[in-house]
Amino acid sequence: MVVPTDSAVEFIGRDPEFRLVRAAMERVRRGAAAITVIEGEPGIGKTRLVREAMALARAEHWHVVEFRCSELDADRPFEAVASGLEELCTDLGTSVPFELGEAVQALRHQGVDPSVHGDQITTLILEGLAELCRMGPCIVVFDDGHWIDDASAQILWGLARRHHNSPMLTVVTFRPSREPRVVALRRGLDGQGAATLSLSPLSAGDGEALARSMLGAPPNDSVRQLLRDASGNPLFIIELLRGRNELGETVDGPDHRVPASLRGLVERRLAALPAEAQIVLFDAALLGLEFDLEDLRLVCDVDLHQAALLLAPALESRVLVSFADGFAFRHGVVQKIVAESRPEVLRRHRHREIAECLAAAGRSPTRVGEHLWLSQGGRDAVDAVVADWMGRAALEVRGLSLESALTWLERARACAPASGRFGIDMDIATVLLLLNRTTEAEAVCRAPGIAPSTVDERIRLCEVLAATSSMSGTSRGDEAAVFLTEIAAGFSANDYRRIEPLGWRSVLSVLAGRIDEGRNSATEALSIPFDDASEHFRSQALEALALIGILQGDMAVAQKYGAEAVAVHLDRHDRFSTLMMTTPHFTHALSLLATEPIGSVMGVLHDGFVVCDRAGHLLARLHLEPLMATAHFVRGDILHAKAVITRTLERNSYAQTGVAIPTSTALAGFIAMLHDDLDEAKTLAEVALAELLGGGAQAGTAEFAVWCIAGVAEESGDVDRARELLVTVWELVARDAGLYSITPDLVRLTKESQPDFAADVVARCAARVARSPTPLDRAHAHATRGWLHNDWSELTRAVDAWAELDWRFSGVRTMQLGLHLAPASARAAVFSDVREQWVRMDARRMIRLLDASNSQLAQKSSRDRRSLTGPASLSQAELVVVRLVGEGLTNREIAERLFVSHRTVDTHVSHAFSKLGVNGRVALAGLVAKGMV
Repeated sequence: MVVPTDSAVEFIGRDPEFRLVRAAMERVRRGAAAITVIEGEPGIGKTRLVREAMALARAEHWHVVEFRCSELDADRPFEAVASGLEELCTDLGTSVPFELGEAVQALRHQGVDPSVHGDQITTLILEGLAELCRMGPCIVVFDDGHWIDDASAQILWGLARRHHNSPMLTVVTFRPSREPRVVALRRGLDGQGAATLSLSPLSAGDGEALARSMLGAPPNDSVRQLLRDASGNPLFIIELLRGRNELGETVDGPDHRVPASLRGLVERRLAALPAEAQIVLFDAALLGLEFDLEDLRLVCDVDLHQAALLLAPALESRVLVSFADGFAFRHGVVQKIVAESRPEVLRRHRHREIAECLAAAGRSPTRVGEHLWLSQGGRDAVDAVVADWMGRAALEVRGLSLESALTWLERARACAPASGRFGIDMDIATVLLLLNRTTEAEAVCRAPGIAPSTVDERIRLCEVLAATSSMSGTSRGDEAAVFLTEIAAGFSANDYRRIEPLGWRSVLSVLAGRIDEGRNSATEALSIPFDDASEHFRSQALEALALIGILQGDMAVAQKYGAEAVAVHLDRHDRFSTLMMTTPHFTHALSLLATEPIGSVMGVLHDGFVVCDRAGHLLARLHLEPLMATAHFVRGDILHAKAVITRTLERNSYAQTGVAIPTSTALAGFIAMLHDDLDEAKTLAEVALAELLGGGAQAGTAEFAVWCIAGVAEESGDVDRARELLVTVWELVARDAGLYSITPDLVRLTKESQPDFAADVVARCAARVARSPTPLDRAHAHATRGWLHNDWSELTRAVDAWAELDWRFSGVRTMQLGLHLAPASARAAVFSDVREQWVRMDARRMIRLLDASNSQLAQKSSRDRRSLTGPASLSQAELVVVRLVGEGLTNREIAERLFVSHRTVDTHVSHAFSKLGVNGRVALAGLVAKGMV
């Protein structure tokens, strides 16, 4: 439903602002995105300015997308975007992007498919809007952004962060607000380069011009008095001029935001309505700016025909406007005046009755809960019924927006009797944990008045405190163990729930380096009898045993237990333990890195995303995404590694959780370095290092993050810092943990200054490969020997071992760094191969360094280069997609794996058919199977 401004009224006094909007549209026409924030008081003309911009865009054949936010919908996930997408899909018909159609279906039936949750819907919408931009320039409007729900705000934030090179104009209107979430969103948009237009009241001259255009004659003294009452607010001017014959004497009043004359005008119109119509209109105002006729019928207990008849006088008096699909007040100011035409106590009472009516009709907990909350009037009135509905609303939105769930839980606590607040407090702390706001979660648990009165309540408190301790880094691991011991003691000897704290403790012990203690705890947990209902408690114990296998180099054992842990959650539809530090899918994927092609690792991680989304477990997903980005990166798929990193950091930045993800940040820095942006690379590396030193990172995460940071330091010319960083992490983490990805660079950078140290590293790699001859361990052993002895043949063996796992990036980087060691007869061929691989990866800095250090080979290669067809002509993204086709994945499965749209994959496959001269997926898969691609 669209609530329009009066197009019949001339658009006056906003020429400077409209020129700025047109300038933003001109930038979009040239292919660059733009963000415009329009700010001003109610009625000042924000919506009219936006409508003029949309009209211009439609006249120039732009795609127009409008999302309207509503005060009563601010806690309903995706409510702002849902109706706008429906209208867009209707307008586009068969040309609607696939992703947007899927998003609309998911929003219609979000209660039917529990696996379709917020992150997936957000991705579909963002990818669909990106696809829309490829079809032509696009304007996306968020009207009344001060009322935007958190899930829709993620869409807005994603558009601001992701589409810098898309022909898209994003326009957001705001009222001035000090609400923290609005301030944070405004600050974020400003940081993305948003231009702000602050609408001031119309000048006296523009006000008179507007009056002249409406009246067809110059204003007289009485009209000028109305203009003074309106204080330059266009809405007030229009309404007062239209109702000037109804006003009579000036009405005095204390409300400075809405002139008393306008309030008097609306109240006169209300007084002129039949009594029954006044009652219906008041109920409609409580239902919202736009209201559903069916809801109004239920609330007023009349049939649809009677409801329509009762609204007719309000339509005639210009209080309401009608559309084919419903009704709306002319403006939020008018709705406010109508709602406030009754005393506050009556409004609160009626909100309660509306809530009861909607509940009886089976409306959603969020719709019922909003009216119950308004019935409280913002007071901390104890009401167990209201608290119960707030809790139901929190449960409804948890899978789509944890922030919204937190808001509802805080409301529930405000209404709950003291005896019922402990459970709500623990729910609040748990949601804060899922958002990784561990400091706030711990503060809730340690607040004055938190006093568990039963054994179960004490166990619940210990669970949350154990989680906050364990997630705060290894320094608090012993503190977490104390809480876990108390949890275990709270259960009887035969209670299967003892499995959970034991399994949890086993993981903590392993991560802290206490391998034997971790193994004993895991073995004890697995010895306790369990049934189908308690099976999921075993997964952490299995995970601990898998981690032990990884650290000790026994990948067969690691993969056995990792697969069992994953299988526990495979077909379960309940959420797994929200207090886990990690997930089985992370550990299982980690166990596969050393022996399986990277595509298999990504498949396990993708399955983990499905489980996390189904559980609404944001923290667990944030734990998986850096490993997915790493998998893309080592495969040489820089494009999609950056896409995953961007989404991870976007979600963290908007939520303001303060969560430390050193791998993502460092990897973003490494990619910036590959793209020749050393300033950005150094900045991100420093941030990553600060996060890493803050604690909480697992050993594998720390090692890879430091490897990236050291790479950035070396490429920035600070070789000493790179060497120092690698040596430090080797001594503290990698040597004893058995995680040796840094060893090639470690030996290469220390062989001259610390030859004995380098030789010891090589010996340890050789000993490890003797115990565990996996492709990854063989690669590290060959590479370290190659660097120590300047042996090209050893380096090529390392490259071959990495190739078994499809670790293309490591292989190409090794060949470039060791090119001077290659035989003269093979150097030109190696140079050409390395350069071709870097081109596919879009590693601009590596290409430049390669050409600069091998100028003669670069000149010869440029003369010999062809590559319009054949495997060498495939872009990086096309190559990745082709290989996934070879693995038997469908286009939709590939899109989900790579975090891109279905249509993007279709395009890549089509281009690959043309460049490789094949006409079907079977033939394409055949080329992959033969190793020709």
